[in-house]
Amino acid sequence: MLDLGLPFASGKLEKRGEDRISSTSMALNALFYTWTENGQLISSTPAEVYKCMFAGSEWLMDNVLTGKYKTYNVVFSGSVKSVSDHPFFYPANIIEYLNGTKVSPNCNISCISPDLLDAVNGIFNESDYMQQLKEKHFGEATPETFYGYNTPDNQFMPFWSSEPFTYASAMLALTQYRAYFNNLNDGGH
Repeated sequence: MLDLGLPFASGKLEKRGEDRISSTSMALNALFYTWTENGQLISSTPAEVYKCMFAGSEWLMDNVLTGKYKTYNVVFSGSVKSVSDHPFFYPANIIEYLNGTKVSPNCNISCISPDLLDAVNGIFNESDYMQQLKEKHFGEATPETFYGYNTPDNQFMPFWSSEPFTYASAMLALTQYRAYFNNLNDGGH
């Protein structure tokens, strides 16, 4: 794994639990789809996973409709939240317009348009990547510090949340839990 040694944001951690219902639901769904087959726990499921599935499901069942936690999730967020996460200022090995016209990374910010593809194809050679971190991209240095979202310098991070999506995800997780729980009582694993 490539260690870039980049510092983390040093802001104050705030625990709000705004997406706790949604995140728990999504995590449980991932665990159920990964570790069950035909309503039965796969025999190689680690005990820790088993405990997470059931403790998480019990927590969700106890909290999903209480109103204690918000039902926020991020269905979509603004693509660029700040200068520090603008995708065009990072290393890439494909820089071209949608019509195939190649663009020089030395081009200035005026070259950026909705038709510009700036991406990585395949596995980036580590030495090339490290070299590109030192270079400017579209006239800007690669950001190496992320200060977080919703900071005075970054303005705000727009996002759309769907309460029905959160409840549907929770219902799916609890339905899977119930189906598995019934199998367990019927002599399943």
